[in-house]
Amino acid sequence: MRAFLFICLFAGVSWGQTDKASMDLFRKEALTLGAAVDSAVSAAVPGRSPFQSGAKATYLEGYGAVVTIETALEPPRNPFSSPKTPAENRAIMTQRLDSLQKGLEKLLQERTDKLESLASTDSITLVVYIFNANAGDAPDFPSQLIFTAKKEDPIHVKVQKF
Repeated sequence: MRAFLFICLFAGVSWGQTDKASMDLFRKEALTLGAAVDSAVSAAVPGRSPFQSGAKATYLEGYGAVVTIETALEPPRNPFSSPKTPAENRAIMTQRLDSLQKGLEKLLQERTDKLESLASTDSITLVVYIFNANAGDAPDFPSQLIFTAKKEDPIHVKVQKF
């Protein structure tokens, strides 16, 4: 009976340390992943840093990692900037949206399978909130882009626009 009790206690302590170790590993990976997402967004939208202080990541047990970030494809009009026509604004926003989508898809394809803190059945999702300050020029632009990749198949990234 004592041996069984000892084994149960030891197993519980060891399991708790494994979970803590994987969460510590996720926290480290989340910092580098967040920095990579920030860089990809900044590259796609030059001169416009993300609204947040950076990408934020969390781990959802049974699912995987979720990373969120906010940005704008074009700054709002103001009396001190050079005026652009609605067609110019729309063209710039379309090009940046395409660049953002390609950059984040590539990022997930390259990094998903390298995340050691994720189980082989876990997924990673990037949620990009897009602030459309010039909605009159591009009323049909998405307000969210959601990218999802499974660790076991990182090449196939699912992209949803809302």
